[in-house]
Amino acid sequence: MKKYSHLPILLSCLLVLSPAASVPVHAEESGAAPHLYLAQFDDPAMQRRATAESPAIFTVSNGVSVADEAPALPAVFDLRKEGLVTPVKNQNPYRTCWAFAAVNSLENSQIKRNPLIDLSEKHLAYYTYCEMFGYPTTAEDILDEGSYDINQELGMLTSWMGPVDEADVPYYSSVLEEQQQTMDEVRSSARYHVTKAVTYPYWQWDTDVFPEQMNAIKKSVYEGNALAVRYYECDECFNTDTNAYFYDSSLAEDAGWHSVSIVGWNDNFPASAFTSDPGRDGAWLVKNSWGTNWGDNGYFWLSYADENISGIYELETESAKAHTRLYQYDDFGNSGSFATSTEGDTSVLFSNMFTADTDGWMTSVMLCNTTVDTGYEITVYTGLTDPKNPMSGTASAVTSGTLTELGYQTIGLNAPVSLTKGELFSVVVKLTNANKEYLIPIEYATHSEWTNFDGSVESSNSVFTEEMLRRSFAAGQSFYSADGSVWYDMSEVAESGDTTAYDDGTSYTYRGITGNICLKAVVNDRGAVTFSDYCEKLPIGEEITLSCIEDTPIHYSVNDGEYQLYSGPITYNGEMTIKAYADTDVNTIYEMHYTTARSELTSLLGIENTFSDYFFTNEGEKDTLRYNVYEGTTTLDVLPVANGKITIGDTTLPSGEITTLDLKHGVTTFDLQVEQPDLEPTTYRLIVNEMLSIMYGDVNEDGDINSVDASEVLVYAAITGLGQDAGKSEDWKQRADYNRDGQIDSSDASSILVFAAQAGLYS
Repeated sequence: MKKYSHLPILLSCLLVLSPAASVPVHAEESGAAPHLYLAQFDDPAMQRRATAESPAIFTVSNGVSVADEAPALPAVFDLRKEGLVTPVKNQNPYRTCWAFAAVNSLENSQIKRNPLIDLSEKHLAYYTYCEMFGYPTTAEDILDEGSYDINQELGMLTSWMGPVDEADVPYYSSVLEEQQQTMDEVRSSARYHVTKAVTYPYWQWDTDVFPEQMNAIKKSVYEGNALAVRYYECDECFNTDTNAYFYDSSLAEDAGWHSVSIVGWNDNFPASAFTSDPGRDGAWLVKNSWGTNWGDNGYFWLSYADENISGIYELETESAKAHTRLYQYDDFGNSGSFATSTEGDTSVLFSNMFTADTDGWMTSVMLCNTTVDTGYEITVYTGLTDPKNPMSGTASAVTSGTLTELGYQTIGLNAPVSLTKGELFSVVVKLTNANKEYLIPIEYATHSEWTNFDGSVESSNSVFTEEMLRRSFAAGQSFYSADGSVWYDMSEVAESGDTTAYDDGTSYTYRGITGNICLKAVVNDRGAVTFSDYCEKLPIGEEITLSCIEDTPIHYSVNDGEYQLYSGPITYNGEMTIKAYADTDVNTIYEMHYTTARSELTSLLGIENTFSDYFFTNEGEKDTLRYNVYEGTTTLDVLPVANGKITIGDTTLPSGEITTLDLKHGVTTFDLQVEQPDLEPTTYRLIVNEMLSIMYGDVNEDGDINSVDASEVLVYAAITGLGQDAGKSEDWKQRADYNRDGQIDSSDASSILVFAAQAGLYS
């Protein structure tokens, strides 16, 4: 079995995605909701994709917007050279590749402002399957449960279930197992909130739409995003000489799904570099999660033509402090798209109805879009008088536009909408598309049973199960309408399904259960003070503005000084804590702590022959990076990553490229500087330590290399210089020949003194 891959167990998704054009979901009682129809694949190629994906947000549309113009993109691109990738990590020994791919995309959403960002993979992996509220699992260890559907991680993250910093939940810690937190408690600890989860279809490379799909992926990477992607992985299909991969079923012996990250591309990567001919040149540059000693320092090339590529998505985030409340019912995300007619809809309305927990302001709406080039109109209705009619209240101004991407997207309202605690309110969305499409994003679960000829029954559930669906599904939550005049409650939609009996006495029963609509309201509490910048590192001179939707006076303090009336921007001039409150009946204090942004080195990889590892920092050291090499090593290859100019003396080290450093015996030091426009430059002291089999320089074998040893070497050199025998053993002479040049002289003594000084300075 593949060491780190996760295998798909998706029998139920095959049942949902049957060859039929649509599956009706209907109510049998008179007066109940009319039929709903589940989106299906008409293209056999897409049916094959379904073996890797359950019905999802990208099952219908080809993902290419007519509004997208092909940008002028280079033939070769590498985010390492832009300084926009975090270090390669190692998922060993768990099956958490999917969490590493997701977190890599999360990190890249913030890396331009926070080059040292490091988010927790364990937090996502653990809470996706935790016993209290997660997906069902049979694994002994939660971290050994792979992801079977990208909607698992997307659903968790768009529900604000993290992410958090790696320092708060380290990969190998047991802190989460000891906490046993509820969903609300987990949400409250999030460091960032996902505002966008966009998916990219990847149909077979020989189709007409493929170039546009590939161009959309390139454009996203070019803008600095790291895109999660899945492929079918097997060792036999990997060319270790060229670090190139193309799946060939005739070679595969033990294969499984694996998730990684697209961070670049090369249109000219030769087809001859793969173990089997993919039929075309070109490959994606992919960052893996198997450590730096696999592949090309943790990277490899994945052929454009690999037909098993799927599940591509990018994530965007904002600081968790930017908004305070999320109203939703789709805790686990989208798992189906529906229409009111068999052929799909050109126009449809849907809504979620909520009760306000507290006074606040709705500022934006997050919805899941299932097609591109879809027009939207968003209206918020407050003070609803009919709990069965989402439009029975006071309408807000309409926010409208066009959706050109697939997946969850946050749309800011033209004007914030006031909410009163206990008030029933609704978000109503009207979607229109020139083509008939399946426009309603929804939760959907299936249950299937096979009755064998002996009467025994085998059953299977979709990844998103009925039990999970029922946790937050009830009447009066989600509604849909063909024209806005008559609304139907999703709870009135009956289960779909049928039973097929076969001549051999066996039978097959399928049942589909609809849930809530994927639509969320993003809210700030009454009296919330908004900061213009939530990045915790700012350049000197940056101006910070404060605002409140109520347009009421704001009072603030800097570094716990006296509160004063806010009248204009606050200029950042050094480490600063700003506390502020709006002059309302709430007077909640909001706080941001800022430190000075510097030019940062994101990572520095050392490479010796076939071994590589990152430079490390000892606890308590600042801007000192260390690396250990084996005895006799005279050069060290380094690969730095930084979004700025990197230099050692007069030598420029290009980001994402290998530079060779010459080493001395013992300890070699370098001063490496990183410079970025408008930021303070940073100088790092690099210390490369030669690990010796004997302790050269410790001539008296007292465990220290110091001036005493240097003095003994000088005495020896003086005596032998007079042609006399100093009476030292061969072992002593080996330790004294610090420079290993066959001579014991003043240069050895000088080198020992330099080493002693450096050791004292950098210890």
